[in-house]
Amino acid sequence: MVARGLVSAEKAEKSWAAAAARSAQVLGINNEELASYAHYLEVNNQYLEGEAEKSMQVALAYERIATGLGDLTDNFADYKAIMSSAGSDTAEYAEAITNIEKDLQNLFNTDEDIDQDFITKYMDTIEKAANGSAD
Repeated sequence: MVARGLVSAEKAEKSWAAAAARSAQVLGINNEELASYAHYLEVNNQYLEGEAEKSMQVALAYERIATGLGDLTDNFADYKAIMSSAGSDTAEYAEAITNIEKDLQNLFNTDEDIDQDFITKYMDTIEKAANGSAD
């Protein structure tokens, strides 16, 4: 019997697995590939051996970061062109900023808001990251 207020290990595992699946779906990450990568990490990484939940967290974070970098790399030239040609009060400009924010949130593995001022202030640095610069 499980004490009141405590969750059984089986329910907890289903809970974090379901949360990971929802996160993967939101990010457009294939659940089977994510589960396979998490299993690979659990079996092949000494720090994650036997740690299914931690392995899934690491796999999800890695996939999210890779998605953010890929999206930023693939779309940055378009974002920059829109921001250069559209006024800062236009829907196109706002959409470009929102897309950059989403890509950076994934790249930084965070759900925290990234302020427009930050994006515009560090546009050159963001561009370097999008282009693969180590600087």
